[in-house]
Amino acid sequence: MKDSRVILITGGIGSGKTSSLMGVRRWAEESSLGTAGIISPRIFRGDQLIGYDALNCSTGESFPLARIPKVAEGDDWTQFQGLGYLFSTAGFDRANAHLEEAAGRANDPSIVMVDEIGR
Repeated sequence: MKDSRVILITGGIGSGKTSSLMGVRRWAEESSLGTAGIISPRIFRGDQLIGYDALNCSTGESFPLARIPKVAEGDDWTQFQGLGYLFSTAGFDRANAHLEEAAGRANDPSIVMVDEIGR
């Protein structure tokens, strides 16, 4: 942890924060650096934003995290504090498990990413 650094990427909605993290992940993979954590890319149906997935930085696996109510299917979705999205409880459990795993790798030579959704 002696040489650890924290870099915060901030900006407005749609300014490219998640896209930048995706680029860092690709660069790290090409450079044989380990990555861990979660990136949450937007999911579109045509031109309409319908939600967000979670991308496990270690494996590249994606899974549903948030959806607008009219496209969320099944009983796994829950509203949180009146926000405009429904959130997958299974998706949040998986994302949290990946973040816990990333925290355990803090001493490994890796890049840990934590991308958030909205507020």
